[in-house]
Amino acid sequence: MTPPGASANSEGAGLRADAERNRQRIVTAARAAFAELGLDVPMEEIARLAVSGSAPSTGGIQPGRT
Repeated sequence: MTPPGASANSEGAGLRADAERNRQRIVTAARAAFAELGLDVPMEEIARLAVSGSAPSTGGIQPGRT
């Protein structure tokens, strides 16, 4: 049994509309980052890309920069 508000499966079925949009943004950002930068992309970079909607930067994350 799936708890209230939880996804029924890994494809996002049963998510609220805003949660599904956010999931799609994260998946899209992850795919773009993995394709351009390889599999060692930090989660922080994927999250940044999902928020900004930009393509991955080839320099990756630089500590101390925002």
